[in-house]
Amino acid sequence: MKVAIGKGLELDIDLNRLGLPDEATISEVARHIIYLGLRNALMDSHAGVEVEKSREMAEKKLEAMYRGEVRVASSREADPVKAEAMRLATKAVETAIRKAGKKTKDYERKAISDMARANVDKFMATAAKNLKAAKVVEVDLAGL
Repeated sequence: MKVAIGKGLELDIDLNRLGLPDEATISEVARHIIYLGLRNALMDSHAGVEVEKSREMAEKKLEAMYRGEVRVASSREADPVKAEAMRLATKAVETAIRKAGKKTKDYERKAISDMARANVDKFMATAAKNLKAAKVVEVDLAGL
């Protein structure tokens, strides 16, 4: 069964290896339910990962499913400074759109993300400062 998992990726999945009946022998409803379940599980496996690594993460999740593993701990290595810089860059792009008198909903998320990614280096220093400041701040939970 071919399953589109987002970011232009599609995986060919062997249903028999997952303990499911062959695609040709199941009803249209069962095929749809299986497709949605596989798609969602595989989409979740590469959410938040840059496109270049998405296929690798999804294939790793599929291999774990073939081995019978339902939940797999992520071994994603994320750079928290870069993630914060990307958040700041995205916010800056959205602000620029609004300042131009337009609405962010009129743009595809991918276009906004691409523009943010192109400018992410401009926000690295601020992102590092933000994360350092966040580690210094302690929150008092006594009133909770």
